[in-house]
Amino acid sequence: MGVDEYHRLVLKLVEEHSTKDKALSKLDIDQDHVREIEPVQFQGYRFEYDEKLIPYTKFTPQRAVASIFERTWLFFGEDQVFVYNYGFDTTDASKYEQTVEYFYADITAFSINSESIQQKKMVPEKGGCGGNITFASRMVTFEYEDFKIVVTGDAFHCSVEKTDEVTQRVSAMKQKLRDKKNA
Repeated sequence: MGVDEYHRLVLKLVEEHSTKDKALSKLDIDQDHVREIEPVQFQGYRFEYDEKLIPYTKFTPQRAVASIFERTWLFFGEDQVFVYNYGFDTTDASKYEQTVEYFYADITAFSINSESIQQKKMVPEKGGCGGNITFASRMVTFEYEDFKIVVTGDAFHCSVEKTDEVTQRVSAMKQKLRDKKNA
């Protein structure tokens, strides 16, 4: 299975299990009470977990994928940020869910961090007579993003695919946090 086909399959799986309605239900909140700013959804592959590299990763120049994928919903109430995080591992069918609530007064920052990982991978090369393809071990670097809610002594992390829309949403979150801190 190629990277693009795998990515389509993963997106289909996450759509079946991590919807906005499910997030609201798990958080036990009413959508009418979390309208400070529009809900935010982040999703992406998890390349590190508990500071260890995820063993299954594959990539093309356009996309990197891993065995763990997660989707996170953030809802913004008058005094709190509500977080629902759902993830799964395609290698063993395990899933995880977590809900967290943060008071604006406790949040010190929202941020997106770019990380890069180097891994040794077998990459195809043309070689020899007749253009036979051989494989060589090479160090390959790829980048990924991580969203963070920072509170004193702790931080919530989740995967995010950084886009212009995501950057705008995080800017709106930062502005809302500044407004709450200055109120």
